[in-house]
Amino acid sequence: MASFSMSRSNVGSSPSINWTIFWGLQNGTGYFHITCQKNADGYISGGGFTCYLTVDGTTYNFYMACPTGATGSTATSTIYLNDVSAPTRSSSISFYTTSQNYSSTGIVPSSNPITGTFYYTIKVEDRVDNSAGSLLGSGSYSVAVATNTTPSTLRNTTYTGYTYSSQSPFSFSVNSDKTVYRFFVANTYIISYNANGITGDTTTKPADQTKTYGVALTLSSTKATRYCTVTFNTGGGSTISPINSSRTFQSWNTAAGGTGTTYQPGGSYTANSAATLYAQWNSSYATITLPTPTKADSIFKGWYTASSGGTRVGGGGSSYTPTASIILYAQWESGVVRIYTDSSFITFVPYVYHNGAWVRAIPHVYNNGSWKVSV
Repeated sequence: MASFSMSRSNVGSSPSINWTIFWGLQNGTGYFHITCQKNADGYISGGGFTCYLTVDGTTYNFYMACPTGATGSTATSTIYLNDVSAPTRSSSISFYTTSQNYSSTGIVPSSNPITGTFYYTIKVEDRVDNSAGSLLGSGSYSVAVATNTTPSTLRNTTYTGYTYSSQSPFSFSVNSDKTVYRFFVANTYIISYNANGITGDTTTKPADQTKTYGVALTLSSTKATRYCTVTFNTGGGSTISPINSSRTFQSWNTAAGGTGTTYQPGGSYTANSAATLYAQWNSSYATITLPTPTKADSIFKGWYTASSGGTRVGGGGSSYTPTASIILYAQWESGVVRIYTDSSFITFVPYVYHNGAWVRAIPHVYNNGSWKVSV
């Protein structure tokens, strides 16, 4: 809404008077509001002023009683200009008074009338993203004609969770009522996932997500996975493929040790802050069955933590629960001869381990330059 105001402080002998004239619009009807304010104590016996308001060559006159109270007391008069168009920046507006039953002290003389400045109403709207976005707040400001300004000069309100980004128009010269905009973007926060495994684990986890201020985020429905690998070194025996042993996913937590806030896959995250969610697992890896390797002319002794010595963890077919990724080593017996006897311990028969089985060894003797079976 356009407006016009002007004022003059006229200091006489006693008292002094300040005049303020404001034009506005109410229910489609333009009006002038005239205020006469006493600025200093002084006796006023009564009476008042005959006032003259000239708008674009048309003069309106009215009577205003003198303020008779203490400093700051006022007398006002409102004139509704139903038959006069609203003033514009090119309007000629002046105001003066003559006294009635009162001396000329504090009166605006006709030889030096008040003139004023025309104002327009600038509405500033703070919105999210663009002019059609959610309204965060607004304000209306009366700005003098031809003033160069920007929306942020008129209004600099900030909002929790939003960051100022731009304004439209960026700057302008005031020549009409108008609505201008300041644009804000909602703050965003990165929600990342941590599989929370140990060295040697193979893990998977969901991709990072972006949380927007004030908007609940649906967490990824994808669960993390985690397993360790048991690798078998057969020491020249048959090849054994590695076996993976997994842990069971239980939940996400804002603390690696599980002491924070717990979330489930597909759950709702509402905090307006960044976070790392750590996978929480059951207490142990899955139990596996150890394989049985083979090796020519050798007996499998079992799986060990080292190629020689070390700790035996089990034989072929044994159950084994790993605590981390590990290499197990097969250890063997080779070149072994077993001696069997009859019940009388008179006959001794040797056996050797060959091609995966124990076979009877036939003794030979060297006689006359060649080996012969000894029966």
